[in-house]
Amino acid sequence: MEPQIELEKVRQDEGKGVNYARRKSKKRKKKQRVLKKVVIVLAVLLILLVGICVYLFVSGQSKLNKKGQESRPQLQSTEDVTVDILDEDTIKYNGKKYKYNKDMINLLFLGTDTSGSMIQDNEEGADAGQADTLILMALDNKAKKVSLIPINRDTMTDIETYDIYGKYAGTQKEQIALSYAYGDGGKKSAELTKKAVSNLFYGLPIQGYFAINTSAITVLNDLIGGVEVTLLDDFTFVDPAYTKGAQVRLRGEFAETYLRGRMDVGDGTNTDRMERQQQYLTALASQMLGAVKKDLTLPVSIYRTITDYMVTDISADEISYLATQAAGYSIDGELIRKIGGESVDGEPFMEFHTDEKSFYELILDVFYNEVS
Repeated sequence: MEPQIELEKVRQDEGKGVNYARRKSKKRKKKQRVLKKVVIVLAVLLILLVGICVYLFVSGQSKLNKKGQESRPQLQSTEDVTVDILDEDTIKYNGKKYKYNKDMINLLFLGTDTSGSMIQDNEEGADAGQADTLILMALDNKAKKVSLIPINRDTMTDIETYDIYGKYAGTQKEQIALSYAYGDGGKKSAELTKKAVSNLFYGLPIQGYFAINTSAITVLNDLIGGVEVTLLDDFTFVDPAYTKGAQVRLRGEFAETYLRGRMDVGDGTNTDRMERQQQYLTALASQMLGAVKKDLTLPVSIYRTITDYMVTDISADEISYLATQAAGYSIDGELIRKIGGESVDGEPFMEFHTDEKSFYELILDVFYNEVS
């Protein structure tokens, strides 16, 4: 081959190499630019996500705090209790001063005796059901302490009544469970019961409510893998192995039977049923708190799963705030706080009358701080 031809070929090969290197360099730079854009987009999305979480936290905190700022319990002297009102937040009882704890968030949990969807609108006068289970959850945001106060469904208190057309018919002293029956089986019923519970606690502010029906119990219970309890009553009519004292993990429909069974279980009283509910709640709270600490999205998952069987006035940002706070709470100590009183045969149904002195002291212990 001629030297000149060989030289030309070398130049062509070198040209091809240079062009290839240039193309490769351009592709590398293009990939780098694309990668930078992807990183920027992901960074922006991350910032937005963090911003949304912060917004939900702050917004939820602000909303819940505002709900409790405008009212205070109106404790007054009665035949059995003598208190001195020092100012709107401070009282004197048995020689000691107590100041209302403004860091409290109080939530009402209701379990109704209805089933099926709760999001549909019910007609006025329809059977709205009753609140079989009422539990006031008191969250001390500063001390990070939780108190659960079960309220006997037969507790006698002043409730608002309405006729079959939804017209207000005045206030009447009845079982607190019936406050739910004067509503629509949904939000109106829950609001009426929330108001009745607040009145029972001398005007205590309640920042929100969650009301679920029987359809939600099995779903909620199984969502967290069941709840282990020692059977407080005999349930051999369900399974021969379910003797009193047996260690059982409640699953499926038996969870509902254990929580709601009354007439054919134990002594047939609501007090007996409440003992089982309190036992279940203690185990459930411990299990759920541990689960939430591992997965802060669990409350949202639960919310979505049982949404058809639930009504609430708690917004998404408030739930986000509560879920974030839950990780820091402890349930050590006295979780269940019982309301003292006695059940008597009423006309025509059972009635539970609170012991005013012990009820006062419970309110002071949970919702007030002793001051010098």
